[in-house]
Order: sequence, then structure tokens, then C-alpha cells
Amino acid sequence: MELEGIWWLPERPEHKVEGTLNIYDNHSSLLELKDFLIESELEDLSVEDDKLETISAIHGVIFEGGEEVTLLECLRVGVRYNKLIEFGATRKEQEIKPLITIVGKHIDSLSELKIKKIMSRIPKLDFWFTRNSCSDLIKFDERTIKITTGEKQIFCKKFNEFTFKVICFVDYSINQKGMSYTLKHVKIEPYVVLEFKYAKNLKDCYDLLSKLISLFTIAVLDKVHISEIICTSADNPLEGFKVYVPVEYCKISAEPKFIHSDRILFDFGQFKNRICIRNWLSMYERLKLLCEYYLSTITNENIPIDYKFLNLVIALEFYHRYSWRFEQHKIEPDKWSKIKEQITAFLLDELKSKSEITDKEVEHINQKIEFVYEKSLRRRLLEIIRYLEAGGVMFCNSEERDEFIHSVTQIRNRLVHGLSGDEAFDYNYEILLALTNKLKVIVESVILHELGFNKEEIKIFAEKRSKELAEWKLISPW
Repeated sequence: MELEGIWWLPERPEHKVEGTLNIYDNHSSLLELKDFLIESELEDLSVEDDKLETISAIHGVIFEGGEEVTLLECLRVGVRYNKLIEFGATRKEQEIKPLITIVGKHIDSLSELKIKKIMSRIPKLDFWFTRNSCSDLIKFDERTIKITTGEKQIFCKKFNEFTFKVICFVDYSINQKGMSYTLKHVKIEPYVVLEFKYAKNLKDCYDLLSKLISLFTIAVLDKVHISEIICTSADNPLEGFKVYVPVEYCKISAEPKFIHSDRILFDFGQFKNRICIRNWLSMYERLKLLCEYYLSTITNENIPIDYKFLNLVIALEFYHRYSWRFEQHKIEPDKWSKIKEQITAFLLDELKSKSEITDKEVEHINQKIEFVYEKSLRRRLLEIIRYLEAGGVMFCNSEERDEFIHSVTQIRNRLVHGLSGDEAFDYNYEILLALTNKLKVIVESVILHELGFNKEEIKIFAEKRSKELAEWKLISPW
């Protein structure tokens, strides 16, 4: 999007410069000015040195429509002198990169922006939200060509600090053939709405919105990004303005994508009838690493199977280690440190008195003692499977379950530590794929459980997933 207008500093409104604001797909912005907006001693320095200067705010007005624009936390990223030889003159151009772009409002600093409501368009969720109940949003009379549209709230959940809503809007086009008119296209666009009990700053609003986006990403098992953010300020509830904050390392989805029901973790109907949002926000820090490792595995097709395997193992280890559901250390950390020192000193004295021991062997012993109180991967997997009661679904009996845990542990050790000789554990691609798929079902079951799904629902889900993976049955490695 290109917005041509005139720009100035809030403290120097008399000095105005024409320029074009470019807003890109990832919500980053670049202001290209036709002359210097900021005159300083850095003008004659190189572009690299020029990056050091930061401008807190720049104001602008768009030529077309007269809309107000604010650029916040701006960096000077480029200065150009173009010599026009035939005219004997020099044109100065300046490039400025803002961290945050606000279209529709003038403010002098981010601290003065207090937001009461934030509305976000997330195209990837168009096919996830239930829209069958929205047919009454549009009424068309082909005789009078009268079209009535509206908006409809399809979900609302109140929390202590905010209210979460999903609202659908309608877009349409008309097809004319002679004197006959028909609706050619009807497009229902859902928006996620957050209404705050008390006005919040942009950072808090964006942090909360980012957490909810992560939840939707888990729901549809695909990358979900915002295409539009519309805010309402506390000082003027009728005033709406758009906010653009750069999304790093990803391209924002501009068009909705059809999501097959078999490819999602849970649908909107299941989401509506549970306390998913409350659970997700309360356990976000504990589940964040689990979900990040899991999503990096399923959303990147280019990752080799051994990396996917390790990502899922690490995800489950993080979950077990930081979840309060499993018994962790019984000894206080400070007390345990003293005990370790005594054990190490006693053990090394005994070994040195009875046999020769090298420095390398001492280092190895110290490392073993350091992690002796850490639960093994084998134990962690067993406790997670038992807690979910997924053993009866994914495995025919306890022997198959134990074989799975043994195989995962041995292959993890080989991939991480590079064991060879008698310690090596032979496996092939099919074995690794089968284990990876089972780990994937366990991770998904963990997420569903933490979001509020009961064990019977998780059992049905695991059975369905296991049937889909039936062709990759666990092959005994011995």
C-alpha cells in the first residue's frame, strides 16, 4: 500500500516535506521523502552511521482523503543526493523506517495512546469460524435491487479484564443480466474483537492479541497472521484507526485458505463450548515452548524427519519439566547443591585412592552427578502417557508401550550423542516416521488436555489420529 502525503515533526509543524509511505505485507513501513525532514550534522555521514538517529514521532496527512498518520520510533535508514547536472541542482531524498505506523490518528508518543477496543482481521480463520448462521446478514430484493447488510456476533466470552468476541461482516457484488439482477458473490468476513474493561496501552493489547493468535494457530495447525488491526481509543470511542506493527520472518496471509476438518486440532464448535481461552492464557508460559517446538515441526515441510523427531521429544521434555502435574524435585535446590558437592568429593576421593583416574574421567563423572537428579526421558514419557491414559488407545498392551518408549529413548540418544559400536541403536526411515507420528499424537493430546478437553474426548481424538497413522505401525527394531 502506498500513501502519498505531506510530513512534519510535531515540534516543527512549519517545516513540511512531501513523501510516500509504503506499508508492506508484513506490516513494516518505509517513508520515502523528497527532501530532508530532519536537518542535522549526520546528513553527510554514511548510511550506516545514519542509522543511529531515532525520531520519536512523525506526523503526516494523506493527500487522498486527508487521513491523519503517525509514525513512531523512526530510524533514518537512507540519505541520497541526486545531482541533476542539466539543471545544476542537487535533490536530497531521505528514507525513514518507523517501528509502528498509525493511520487515522495523530499522537506525539506511544505512552499517550490508550486503547479501549481492538478489532483484528485474520483471513486464515475464515473457514474455521462457523458462518452458516450468518445467512440472515444479507437480504436482497431483485425487484428493487435493495440490499440490506449488517454484522452479527457469533461468539462472546467475558473475562475479568476484557471481553472476547467474534463478529462477522458481509461483503457482496451484484451480477446484472438485462433487467435481471442476482447476487454474484457474498463474502462473510469474521473479525476478532477485544473490548477492555480499562484502557490499555498498545503493547499490552498486542501481547494479548499475539497470545490469542498462538491459540488459533494451534487450533488450525497452521501459521495464522493478522491482515488488519483496527483500534478505538479511550478518549474517543467513535474514532477508529489502524495500527501496523511489523511481523518478523513471515508473510501475512492476504486471502483465506480452505482448511479441511481432518487437518485441524479442534473446530470452532469445540472451542466455543470450553474454557480454552482462559486455560491458554493462564498456562501460556508453561505451554509456549511445547507449542513452539510442535508447530515448527508441522508447519515446515522441509525439516528432515530426524529433526522433527527431536523437536517433538524436546517439546514433551519441556512440558514434563515445567508442568506442575508431575512430581518434580523433592529436595530444595540449595540443599541439593551441597549434597552434590559432598557426593562428588567423596566419590572422587574413593576412586583416586583405589585406582588411577584421568582428568577427562573426572569431568565425565562430574557431569553424570550434575544430572543424576534429573528424570530420564524414559520416565518422562511413561508418566505423560499414563497421565493422559493414552496407552490403551495408541498401544495394544504395556509391552508395546514400553517398546515405544525404549525405541524413542535409544534413537534420541544416538541422534544427540552419536553413539556407536555396542551402544548403537539401528533404525530405518519407517521406524523413525512411525515413532515421530506417535509422538505427534501424544503432543496433540497434551495440548487438548491442557485446553480443557476431557479424557474421553482425547481418547476419541487419539483413536482417530492413530487410525490415520495405521499404515505406519511400529516396526520392532530387533
